[in-house]
Amino acid sequence: MSAISAAETGSFHGFDLIHHSVQRDAAGGRALARSRRLMKRNDMTRLSDCWRDIPDVRVLTRRDLMSTAAATGLAFVMNDVHAQTAKGRWHREADLPWAVQEVYGTLASGRAVIVGGMVVDGDRSRAISRVGIFDPVTRAWTEGEELPSPRHHPAVAFVNGRLYAIGGARHGLAGEPDGDHWRQQTDVFVLENGSWHRGPSLPAAQSEGVVVAHDGKIHLMTGRTALSPMSTRWSEQRDTDFHQVLDTADGRWTFAAPAPVPRNSAGGGVIDGLFYVVGGRTMQGGNMARLDRYDPGADRWETLRPMPKAAGGLAVAVLGSHLHAFGGEELETEGPDGVIAQAWRYSPATDRWEALPDMPTPRHGLAAVAIDNRILLIGGGALPATGRTTRVTESFVPT
Repeated sequence: MSAISAAETGSFHGFDLIHHSVQRDAAGGRALARSRRLMKRNDMTRLSDCWRDIPDVRVLTRRDLMSTAAATGLAFVMNDVHAQTAKGRWHREADLPWAVQEVYGTLASGRAVIVGGMVVDGDRSRAISRVGIFDPVTRAWTEGEELPSPRHHPAVAFVNGRLYAIGGARHGLAGEPDGDHWRQQTDVFVLENGSWHRGPSLPAAQSEGVVVAHDGKIHLMTGRTALSPMSTRWSEQRDTDFHQVLDTADGRWTFAAPAPVPRNSAGGGVIDGLFYVVGGRTMQGGNMARLDRYDPGADRWETLRPMPKAAGGLAVAVLGSHLHAFGGEELETEGPDGVIAQAWRYSPATDRWEALPDMPTPRHGLAAVAIDNRILLIGGGALPATGRTTRVTESFVPT
C-alpha cells in the first residue's frame, strides 16, 4: 500500500500535531481527505481533531515542516504562537469624504495620503482619480490634486518630497464596453510642487503588488500583469513574481531578484532596511499565508514563518520594529463571512506572530498608513469582491 504524507509537528491552539504516514484504509483515507479540506479553510481546531483519526505516526523535522507550510500556505505556528496575544486599542476616525476600495496609501510630509481606487455605481465598478489627505493634527480629511487619469490599484510611494502613483489599471471610459474593466497601465504620475507630471513608465505592466520606498528607490514586487497588451478583463491577467525598481535619482527602472512565488494582493513594508511581503493570493490557488523577506544589499529572498491565517487583499503597515497585517477577504465565501476581521503583528527579532484585537469593521482592499503612534485603516470593501464599498477610517494604537 502507498503511504501519504499529511502534516507535521507543531502547535495549533495548544494541540500538538504530529506528521503522519497514512495507509489507504477507509478510516485513514476519509480523515486525510477531510484534513485537506480543513487545511484549505485554515480551520485549525477541527483539523486537530481530524488528525487524531489518522494512523501510523511519523515525525518530520522542523525544516520539513517549514517548507511544507511555505509551499502550501498552511498557517501553522510552532511553539504555541497562537497563545500569544498583543494588546492595542481601536479608534474611529473621521470618515472619508467618499467611499473607495482597492486603494493604496502612504505617509507624505507627515500626513496620510490615498490615491485613486475603485468605486461601485450600481452594478458597475470604476476607477477614480481622487486623492485624499488625512491630517493627524486636525484628524480630518481634505481632498488633494486629482490624478491626471483614473486608476484603481496604483502603487503609491513618497520619496524626497515627491508623491508617486505607479501603474494600476483603469476601467472602460464612456462609450467603451462594460467588460473593459481591467486595462493595465504602465504610466507613472509624480506629484511635485502641487501638480502632477508624468514620470518614467514601468517597463512591464504590474498592479495589485507590494510597493516599498528605501534609499531613494521604489521597489514594486509581485502582483498581476496582463496576458497581452489587449487584455481588458480581470480573467485576462496572470500572477507575477516581478520585482521592478525605480531609482528616483536618475529615473531609470531595473529588475531585481524576482519574488519567490507569483502572487497578487499581498502586503508589505520595510524594517531595518529589509523588505517583507506577506499574504496575498493566486488566481487559481486562493489565499496565501507565506511571509518572505528581501535583502536589497544581497539581492536575495528568504522565507520566514507564515502568517497564522491566509489572507488576500489585506492591508499591511510597519510601526516601530513590527509588521502589522489587517483584514483581507476569502473570495470563495459569500457575504460578511468572506471578509477577514483578524489582525496580526510580526516580530522579525523572534520570527513570531501575535494576534491583535479584531478589526471593528472588517474590510479588504483597504489602505494602511502608519502615522505617529497609530496605524490608519482607510476605506475598503465590507463584502468580498466589490461589495459594500466603505468610507470608514479606523486607527489601531498598540499598547
